[in-house]
Amino acid sequence: MDFPPLELQAPIERVASAAELDAAAAPLGLPAGLPPSYRAFAGRYGYGLLGGRLLIFMPIPGYGCDVLPERSRDLAALFADWQRDEMFEYEPDGSPGLVARLAPFGISEDGHYLAWDPAERSPAGEHPIYVIGSKCLAVTRAAATLAELVAGCVDSRVRRILGPGYAPLPPTFRPAKFRGE
Repeated sequence: MDFPPLELQAPIERVASAAELDAAAAPLGLPAGLPPSYRAFAGRYGYGLLGGRLLIFMPIPGYGCDVLPERSRDLAALFADWQRDEMFEYEPDGSPGLVARLAPFGISEDGHYLAWDPAERSPAGEHPIYVIGSKCLAVTRAAATLAELVAGCVDSRVRRILGPGYAPLPPTFRPAKFRGE
């Protein structure tokens, strides 16, 4: 996968293993496996802060509450609660059915949620990525792959992905401190 070059802000202590990635797929409703671009990111960078704003959950014990798939399950339940409370604005690309089936895999420090649509899979094994805006004010089809999402967040496409008030995020990655398993 061609991710844009990211400046590492600390040494990477731990990345996801193939076994951890394989085990995380089924609970997310991805029986064919996690998308190749996510697997590439997880094997290269692991868990940390992307562009000073985005956290991509990893199936690595030792990072507290942001372990995929547990965090994904919790967020999906939260989405269901918010749907029952009619809190979602589904424009420009969402629908109640779409939000109900999304598999969350990341968050932003500003309240955005990153999620795959398990019902749609490209021939390359990728699932489209949607961004649920802060306070559920938008559901945007943001990228076809995680590499495309990262590239879009570090250039002017970030305005379409996260909102018109955003400037491109810095091309940085700050690995989280690994606390042990």
